[in-house]
Amino acid sequence: MNYNWDASTYDHISDVIESWGLEILAQRRWKGDEIVLDAGCGVATLTKKLSKLVPHGRVIGIDIDPAMIKFARTKLANSNNTQVIRGDILEMRFHSEFDVIFSNAVLHWISDHKKVFDLFLHALKADGQILIQCGGYGNLAKSLEIFDRIKNSSQFRNYFEDQNGERVWTKPWYFPRKEDVEILLRDTGFTHIHVFMENKIANLGNKKDYSLYIRTIVLRPYLEYLQNEQLKKSFVDSIIYEIDDSIPELRWKLDYVRLNIFANKKNN
Repeated sequence: MNYNWDASTYDHISDVIESWGLEILAQRRWKGDEIVLDAGCGVATLTKKLSKLVPHGRVIGIDIDPAMIKFARTKLANSNNTQVIRGDILEMRFHSEFDVIFSNAVLHWISDHKKVFDLFLHALKADGQILIQCGGYGNLAKSLEIFDRIKNSSQFRNYFEDQNGERVWTKPWYFPRKEDVEILLRDTGFTHIHVFMENKIANLGNKKDYSLYIRTIVLRPYLEYLQNEQLKKSFVDSIIYEIDDSIPELRWKLDYVRLNIFANKKNN
């Protein structure tokens, strides 16, 4: 997947995702001196919120996308207890450094959750905690059905196939079941495990905001298969038309399912 997000636009439109992340942060009783890793910090809106929760601690944000990192560093320029580094979560090499690892709307972009949880466990101090929200099983199911219908239409399907007509489209996300995550956390060595799913509707309000949102976030994997701006615009417009004309229940809304993950490292 191309790691080159439109960081400025993302910062402008991602309020709903960030509000759900704040709900996760509110589940912890903060002492104020924790060392925190924000895994997949993006434009650092929640990194900045975290820095205020731990005025006597420190927050390190990590993200793989260079545009996000550049934007995050600007946002945190006046913060004295934050650091942002560019890196891949799957390649990080922290050892017993963090009291808390927080991650919001990131893990569903990574298929190898076993490796993620192994690395998180290794990076936590004894009795350290993970606070995670990501897409869970059934996330965007109705919306993705529409997106795939347009992808497979006669107008676009050739762009998602090779010359032999075989599919080259690969879904870049993994939306796990609650039970699978619980088993994986136990097998990894976590304790005090609490995992639950929530249905969340993102109401974007109008056609313009919906179009900008899906183009910037949800449709990015699809648009990478289209070679020019005209094709990309046509793809988005086709989705907008389909929803506006035939699917009133999805009109300017997205049917999210959020997977919330809380667990602790054993205090040996």
